[in-house]
Amino acid sequence: MPQNLTWTPDTQGRDTRWEGGRIRYDRAGRATFIIERMVQGRRYMTSTRAHTISAALKHLARFEADPVAYTRKDEAEEPLYLTEELQTEFLDHSRDVKKNVANWVTTQRMYLKHWAEDLFGVDLRRLDLRKHIDPALLKRETVELIRFGRHQTRGGYGVEHGRSEEAAAAEGVQSK
Repeated sequence: MPQNLTWTPDTQGRDTRWEGGRIRYDRAGRATFIIERMVQGRRYMTSTRAHTISAALKHLARFEADPVAYTRKDEAEEPLYLTEELQTEFLDHSRDVKKNVANWVTTQRMYLKHWAEDLFGVDLRRLDLRKHIDPALLKRETVELIRFGRHQTRGGYGVEHGRSEEAAAAEGVQSK
């Protein structure tokens, strides 16, 4: 830490303040710099997610230039879609780098194909569990219920959506 910083260290001798605000430490002892400022009567407290003083000072300069528009990212990222190219890249990595067996890579290919259909036109960086994933899973479960005559769901054989295995057993439906 720079010598001109004049605040008291914590119990382990680490600085707890920097010119932009606070310093928090994770369990591993890694510092994270937090910007704490009052600007035109509005209190700001935001993490820079920076772990070095030099990176934190760059964030602070950007924050001070325009506090309302401040974001941690320097540039807007391009949207990321589950395209055939991305699927191929993932499968190549799975096969060549991770050394997964051919059967698993084939299974991954099948799952990626289904997810590509369900998430067509959805930016993966802006993916929302309730808006995108849950409806897709519900749709897949409904398809499975129709395909397997209401015998196979995520809960096991003979268990319909929303019913416990005990309820199915009480009705005489055989479980796994």
